Amino acid sequence: PALVNVLTRHNSTNIVGLVTAPIRSFVTSGLLVADRGSWFLGYVAAYVVIVMRLEQRLGTPRTIVVWICAHVGGSILTVTVELIAVHLNIASEGIALTADVGVSYVMVGSMGAYLLYVSKTWRYWYIAGLCVGIVFPAVFWHSIWDIGHFMATCVGLVTGVVVSLWGSRPPMKWREMANVPPRPLPQNQFE
Repeated sequence: PALVNVLTRHNSTNIVGLVTAPIRSFVTSGLLVADRGSWFLGYVAAYVVIVMRLEQRLGTPRTIVVWICAHVGGSILTVTVELIAVHLNIASEGIALTADVGVSYVMVGSMGAYLLYVSKTWRYWYIAGLCVGIVFPAVFWHSIWDIGHFMATCVGLVTGVVVSLWGSRPPMKWREMANVPPRPLPQNQFE
């Protein structure tokens, strides 16, 4: 565990990481799962339920743009809040070495962008879920990570709006896909 903590801090998008090696910090922190993988199944569920559907609507290149903007923008905004907190003596200087890693900014940024594509039937439920999972923790618990998740969600939403200006694919109709009769298999010529 001590080695994992050292490697996590070294690859973090904290103040020290972004000042000394910003590219390495952005790349390596975006490839790690925070909290020693304790939320890994949550990331998988978010990917399957939301990120895959976002990618179906936007396409892979524009989805990657959303991911990069949410991760980089959310990290920069989080570090800015940390620097302001240190400058105003709200937080100690030790915050410069916090462990801020993980794909969570990518996931919540995708969730923000997917808000544009949620059907009218599910839109209010989706907004309620975002409020419970992202807005309320930022408002009530004030941890730097909760604030970072909120900012990455907002960056993802704004980026989603911008990349959707170049168009998007029509939604997949799951019921229509399920009702298509299967094609017959080709006959084997060597039987």
